[in-house]
Amino acid sequence: MTLNRRALLAAGLAAPFVPALARAASGPPSLYEILKEPEILDAALSPSGGDIAVLAERIEGSSRTTYLSLLNGADPAGAQRRLDLGDVDIERIAFAKNDRLLVWVKKEVKIMVSGPAGRGDGSVIVRRVVSISLDGKVTTPLLSDDKRAFKGNPYLGAVVDFMPADPKRVLMKVPDFNRGAWALYHVDVYSGASERVELGGDATFDWFSQDGVPVLRYDSNARGTAVSIFGRAPGETAWSLLRNVRRDEQGRLDGFQPVAVGAAPGVILVAARLEGEATTAVRPFDLKTRQFGAETVRRAQHDVERAVTDQGGRMIAAAYIDDRLTYEFVEPGLKTHHKAVDGFLDKQCNVELRTIDTARNRMLFRADGPREPGAWFFYDKAAQKLEPLGAERPWLTADRLAPMEVLKVAARDGQALTAYLTVPLAAGPRPLVVMPHGGPEARDHYAWDDWAQALAAKGWMVLQPNFRGSQGYGRAFMEAGRRHWGDLMQQDVEDCLAAVLATGRIDKGRVAIMGASYGGYAALMGAVRTPAAYRGVVSIAGDADLPASLAWTREQEGEGSPAYAYWKLAMGDPAGDGALLAAASPARRAGEIAAPVLLIHGDKDDIVDPRQSKIMRDALKAAKRNVDYLEVKDMGHRDWTPQQSMTVLSKAIGFLEGVLK
Repeated sequence: MTLNRRALLAAGLAAPFVPALARAASGPPSLYEILKEPEILDAALSPSGGDIAVLAERIEGSSRTTYLSLLNGADPAGAQRRLDLGDVDIERIAFAKNDRLLVWVKKEVKIMVSGPAGRGDGSVIVRRVVSISLDGKVTTPLLSDDKRAFKGNPYLGAVVDFMPADPKRVLMKVPDFNRGAWALYHVDVYSGASERVELGGDATFDWFSQDGVPVLRYDSNARGTAVSIFGRAPGETAWSLLRNVRRDEQGRLDGFQPVAVGAAPGVILVAARLEGEATTAVRPFDLKTRQFGAETVRRAQHDVERAVTDQGGRMIAAAYIDDRLTYEFVEPGLKTHHKAVDGFLDKQCNVELRTIDTARNRMLFRADGPREPGAWFFYDKAAQKLEPLGAERPWLTADRLAPMEVLKVAARDGQALTAYLTVPLAAGPRPLVVMPHGGPEARDHYAWDDWAQALAAKGWMVLQPNFRGSQGYGRAFMEAGRRHWGDLMQQDVEDCLAAVLATGRIDKGRVAIMGASYGGYAALMGAVRTPAAYRGVVSIAGDADLPASLAWTREQEGEGSPAYAYWKLAMGDPAGDGALLAAASPARRAGEIAAPVLLIHGDKDDIVDPRQSKIMRDALKAAKRNVDYLEVKDMGHRDWTPQQSMTVLSKAIGFLEGVLK
């Protein structure tokens, strides 16, 4: 990131409402600045490419102003039209048609709730979609025709298909509380009127459609971890089961992830890794024959992360992570232009293609990187012109943020590993926080990371290792971590730490380890295996007793659940791996931990049983070890509110300041 590029961003949309004090700030940012909500929330491009909409929000004290800036695609640097929306919480925007912009409005509504402990105050999040004309004179709430059917329904914000071939309608899903199921509706974006298309089953939570016609239906168990995928080819009236799959923590459908519609009716594109294949590929799947076709896109070393599609769901490119975000374009002519934008950003950001017009000429890009928390750009291919729209957090300038280095490490058995080292601006040997990721079949990459920046702002280096078991590097690397939570995966973290210590850049006497979810488990297990390595341990929502965790999952999911089957593969099977599971359980080896431990867990966590942290707390106390425990009220496993994130990070940083001083 260069100062010249940041100056261009400052000249963009964000400049008029950036406070002078924020612009003038220097030095590492505070935790408040890092976690503060962005001022640019979203941007959208009309299907014709003729109009650009940017959603922005300004908060000063308790006052909030949300507004839309509308720009001409032919002259994006020209005069802007501003539509003030007032004090309203808007999550996202998208063009439904060339002259209608959809706005997703969110509101917290206070309600009275009843339970075993009696009645009390509660709240529910209500979502609505509002259609706005580009002059701002007409605003139409969608699903506004049948007030009796939709009154009091908090879930009116889900668009399944924008149906670009239809001049007026989109496809939405809405829960029917009378029948206890989700339903699909065609909704007129000009009048708000709706017409029911279909009613789902008792367990249905979503659909996948092709040109407005539902062709896949997703049914789920109560916890959302196991999904049954049903298909219906053109001409068929009944749904038939295609797959039972696990839904992971990132929401991906394991082994069969529909990503785009195909060129022919009844053909969809699926990211899948077939038997014997090393990486996932995108290939067509015929709903009539139930057969895969020849692969469309594949990379030898990396799995498909997702697909970029146009408004109609047709694939533009497959996305991969090779340290940074990269694309394999289905339309080769776009590759050169993406490369040009990447070059303008000094190849220091993940340049994400967010929207493209029907003619494949005008595009919106969002960029983020270790020193760029988010910026928006408009690109005109024909004019070969890039126009900055503004920075999401303009107070976080590059000179205040810590750079990230990509490390290539050879594990002790020769396995090639990648790790990322965030380096604070302070000079000299620095304390280090090792921060393994969650999942464990997730991964870190070269990107903006608010946790890493918050720790680096304190003057600490941050090491994020992609140990074996991480996803994105193909089947063999991912499966190499299974049943090795307590040994090989931990060895990889140790070997990455050793490689960094060998550089002489770390104060070896001031190293801590911190993680969330699987990362919280890895922090605890790291302190068991190498107690002398760490001055402090932070485990956030981490497993501690693997047999107990598996028993809880079996109780929640059922013996035959795909999710329970996965966790037996990942951790070990209680039927035959009892000794392995016990040895890999930090709570059963608490006496081997030397460093102080901080445990944090949300009481509404439905992924990792909150009792796991309590088991660990009790085991550490019984072993007469130093332990602190924080239970965060109403916090789940993910999707934390800004205040919950502030609570967790403030507590963790305060603890680390004490042990790394």
